[in-house]
Amino acid sequence: MLNGESDTSLAGQRVLVTGGSGFVGRTLVAEFRRAGADVVVVDHRPFPGPSAGEITLVEGDLLDPAVLDRDRKSVV
Repeated sequence: MLNGESDTSLAGQRVLVTGGSGFVGRTLVAEFRRAGADVVVVDHRPFPGPSAGEITLVEGDLLDPAVLDRDRKSVV
């Protein structure tokens, strides 16, 4: 997938990226989007990346059950 060398399409697949606000997470989000995936980011910090229409952002900590209960449809 990196550097455009993938022949695998992720179109229509949902991908969960934890820590998507970090350096590695932002890179993964960009690569998954390029591959056509629907990206869900879970992070406790604001996301400095694509607009909300391009990804689903769940702000919070996965260790907090309330986050999963609140956003179950987005994460699962």
